[in-house]
Amino acid sequence: MENSQTGSYILIVKLLQNREISIGQFGRFIFEKGLYAYVGSAMNGLHARISRHFSNVKKKHWHIDYLLDCGQPLEAFLIPSSVKRECEINAHLEKIIDCKPFLKGFGSSDCDCFSHLHKITERTLMRIEEIAKENNWLRYTQLRHSE
Repeated sequence: MENSQTGSYILIVKLLQNREISIGQFGRFIFEKGLYAYVGSAMNGLHARISRHFSNVKKKHWHIDYLLDCGQPLEAFLIPSSVKRECEINAHLEKIIDCKPFLKGFGSSDCDCFSHLHKITERTLMRIEEIAKENNWLRYTQLRHSE
């Protein structure tokens, strides 16, 4: 993957236990243990953004950084594009895969979406993986990335 490649992504995060997490100025919220899917965009470089999400050392800048401080990034699905498609992908998750948005305004302070964070099940994750494979999205994990 080129460092300059732009686009959107779905980041899968695992929270090992229930946690009360402070999301900066947003407030404190209870997050239940389990899997979460976060939809974001990286118009200045997908590789750099995903590498940042998988890094343990970073300043908290985005809402997702606060969840990643307590959770473990498992994998990311990269959707290269020259235009921002995160809202379209987010709506697709809600409609087609029946993901339930979690926490109003999370990751969506710059758009009209309810939230860009979804609490998901293992079954939902398998469906996201199927869609990723069908659409040739890049799959990135801490250990490797593949096509």
